[in-house]
Amino acid sequence: QEPEKARETVNIMHAALDCGFYFKRWAHLDGDPLLIPYGYDVNLQDIQINTKQRALAYMIYNRKLGGGVYSGPDGSYKRFCDFDVDKMLKE
Repeated sequence: QEPEKARETVNIMHAALDCGFYFKRWAHLDGDPLLIPYGYDVNLQDIQINTKQRALAYMIYNRKLGGGVYSGPDGSYKRFCDFDVDKMLKE
């Protein structure tokens, strides 16, 4: 919606992806269950970018990120979840 904020948005998007990746690949290392089955998110981009307007917005967003370097996180992916993982798993 706001291509000029692409560099800010990429951090939010990566945090959400990293939190999901925690429950797909790494949770068991912290004693938490793996909640996302392998292959579940394979078609996620197809669902998110399912119209011409969304595809165009994504291309503009991607262009705004050109020239940047965006590395993966150091440490636990769990810290990127914007909710209390331990509390959620107890409920």
